[in-house]
Amino acid sequence: MRARFIAGLICSLFFVISGAGWVTASEDRRLLEVGDQFFRSENYAAAITEYQRLLFFWPKTPYRPYVYYRMGKAYQQLGNDRFAISFLKRGLMLASSRPLKWRLRFHLAWAFLEAEKYDLAVLEFFKIETGSGDEALRKAARLFRGLVYVHQHNWSEAKKVFTALQVERSCAADSMVLITIGHLLNRLIEKPQVKNPRTAKWLSTFLPGAGQWYSGHFFMAVDALALNGTNTYLMWRSLVSRNYVDLGLTFTLLWWRYYQGNRFRAEQLARKTNQEYQLAMTQQLFQAIQQLTDCVPTVPLDLQLADFLEDVSSR
Repeated sequence: MRARFIAGLICSLFFVISGAGWVTASEDRRLLEVGDQFFRSENYAAAITEYQRLLFFWPKTPYRPYVYYRMGKAYQQLGNDRFAISFLKRGLMLASSRPLKWRLRFHLAWAFLEAEKYDLAVLEFFKIETGSGDEALRKAARLFRGLVYVHQHNWSEAKKVFTALQVERSCAADSMVLITIGHLLNRLIEKPQVKNPRTAKWLSTFLPGAGQWYSGHFFMAVDALALNGTNTYLMWRSLVSRNYVDLGLTFTLLWWRYYQGNRFRAEQLARKTNQEYQLAMTQQLFQAIQQLTDCVPTVPLDLQLADFLEDVSSR
């Protein structure tokens, strides 16, 4: 039995060593191409598996920046923002070519934007805007920085960005669209809200339903006035008939509850009206930004293996 065990162990080691021998340095490019084929066919989970296999057998492969970039984009497509950002950061740290680094930083900034990490996205886009030597990439970074500010509802900073694009005439063909964007942002800066929630609350304090009417919700205004009016009438009738038990019950169980609810609801409706107003204006802004053509970068932002070959050869 012992002899059989030793023989089996030797055979196992032989197959392991032989199997490792099959994976030679000439195959790291083959595994890379297999992963890329899965990526192009949108089978991102399988692509990640092949890229991980490559990194397992060649942890020091010179293709690491490209592999990490592809893994980051695959995770981004799968909706895993945390892993996407992590791998894009690794690719950025390992890349040695400065033009490549700036384009990788753009993808990292975009990943931050999709993950709703707006402050980090603004920081990365600003770094590109002030440090990259590629004019088209700088223009794209400025445009997307303005887009982040719109997502943040930071209207004044967004206005600065789009005004700069208009003044510098770097997007001449989009001048009319930029003017439209400027007008929309001016409206949001001058009038960030259409109804004051505190005003709505105080109006309903003095006259139930008045705050709802002020917020533009007329049916709710009539409903609040009718309910509170009915409860007030019941209290008055109990008081006149000196039925103080009914008076106390009506006040505690009905009148006070509906009166406070009327004030709270008026304030919430005013906030809702403001949110609907800002949402409608934001949608108009996004539609206008989508009409921009001259401001869109002329360089292809998606990176391919060829973009990394120069970086690989310099290692």
